Amino acid sequence: MKFHPNIFIVNNEYHFIIITKKPSQVVLKIGKNTYYGNNGGILPVLSPVHRFIVPQKTLDKHGRYEVSVRKVIEKRAYFPIYAEPVRKVYPFKNDRLDGLKGFYFADTHNRYDKAKEQIKNLTDLDFIIFNGDFGETDTIKDIYKLNEFFSDITKGQIPVLFARGNHDTRGYYAEELYKYVGMNGTNGYFKFSFRSLEGLVLDCGEDKLDDHPEYNNSNYFERYRKEELAYIKKAKFGKGKYRFAFCHTSFMLKESMHGPFDINRETYLKWAKALNEKNFDCMFCGHIHRYLISPPSNDDIQPHNYPVITCSKVTKNYENVYGSLLTFKDGKITVNFEKDNGDVPDSYQI
Repeated sequence: MKFHPNIFIVNNEYHFIIITKKPSQVVLKIGKNTYYGNNGGILPVLSPVHRFIVPQKTLDKHGRYEVSVRKVIEKRAYFPIYAEPVRKVYPFKNDRLDGLKGFYFADTHNRYDKAKEQIKNLTDLDFIIFNGDFGETDTIKDIYKLNEFFSDITKGQIPVLFARGNHDTRGYYAEELYKYVGMNGTNGYFKFSFRSLEGLVLDCGEDKLDDHPEYNNSNYFERYRKEELAYIKKAKFGKGKYRFAFCHTSFMLKESMHGPFDINRETYLKWAKALNEKNFDCMFCGHIHRYLISPPSNDDIQPHNYPVITCSKVTKNYENVYGSLLTFKDGKITVNFEKDNGDVPDSYQI
């Protein structure tokens, strides 16, 4: 394996992304369940990225899994040759339903070194949140660096909840991103549940209109947002103790929507109305590169009946990137902002 397995939360499933250094067969085992790559009965080896979709309850129940990698020595029509399987067992954290802790990242823009500094002393996390803008994907190495980042901080033992940002839609390989992270097929919007948590991951796509010269009509996000609206309207939830949404761009606030960035107001108004019916505790956003708490309001760009919280901050020239520790305990959501120069509150509670 090139990295530890990365496990993403999508809907009520875990999506394993396992990347190999050389063409290999990969098999995943959890308890008595064995998972293979699905390629019409053929165990796939040509692609270095292997995805396995597992019900959350299966992995949560067992709290461990095994990855088996069998390298291809010679792939041929008759009597192919493989190396002996190399197996590794990983523990998976599954010890609580309430009191969950997740560290929130956004807008790292390839400064993974700075991001990792924030959690080097945190040993009791249940999951990681990444709310967009890891950076442009000009080469496949850019996507590998993202996977390496997740691998380094999770060690294959806790899952990641991933939302796409506008910069993550840019670059030669941007259209391949969905193969390497937890998305809903090729779409960046989906429901999620994770133990006592549930909600929506939203995807605004780019932050300017499709015909802007930066994109030269290479996107169709204006239509994509309308398709996403239909998904938002239909979204139904269970009985999660905490319900919230992630969206990289705070489309309801003037801090995100101004000048050439103030787009698709009619569509976003429909988004806002549909989201106001979902009984969210809050929405977490990024994009503006600073901490911000916006209480429920009818006077912003779009009305929202829940607080909108930007939990990440980026300093000049990306010298530092800051995130937040989110804790879900006793019916309360606590946001502990990473301390920088003392000009933001240390925490906020819902």
